[in-house]
Amino acid sequence: MTMLTRRAALAAGGAALIAPAPTLPARAQALDDTIRIGVLADFSGPYRDTSGPTSVAAARQAVEDLGLAARGIKVEVIQGDHMQRADAGLALAREWYDRRGVDMICEVNNSAVALAVAGLSREKDKAHVNTGAASAALTGEQCSSNTIHWTYDTWMFAKSSGGATVRA
Repeated sequence: MTMLTRRAALAAGGAALIAPAPTLPARAQALDDTIRIGVLADFSGPYRDTSGPTSVAAARQAVEDLGLAARGIKVEVIQGDHMQRADAGLALAREWYDRRGVDMICEVNNSAVALAVAGLSREKDKAHVNTGAASAALTGEQCSSNTIHWTYDTWMFAKSSGGATVRA
């Protein structure tokens, strides 16, 4: 029976550190404990005044109101312009998830962009809190446990307004 000594354990640990590691995708934020929230909104188009800078300010205020910094929880709010294009919004969301360590994307006030980001969030197992897009597909056929549709949707508008109009 071989007895494992402290010296043998340290030598084995050192050898493991020197040995070539299996190739896995590296992530610079692996040891980073900062929570990153990406506000993906319209910063240059027709919805700039109701989205964009206002949404970033609201996200930062929410973080401040929660008092997370006082509890030692670091939160970074970043912003990006989807330019009202699904391809641009999806590319930015993918970069945020893959390279910038973003944990959650919020706002996304364009239904085409929101549906693309919802699919990516499901693929990457990240959170997408939608407060801008109104597509009923987000709570219907594209619904997943990764997306929270925190607003009205087109089904609700048609049901309430359309129903009231027909009754009147």
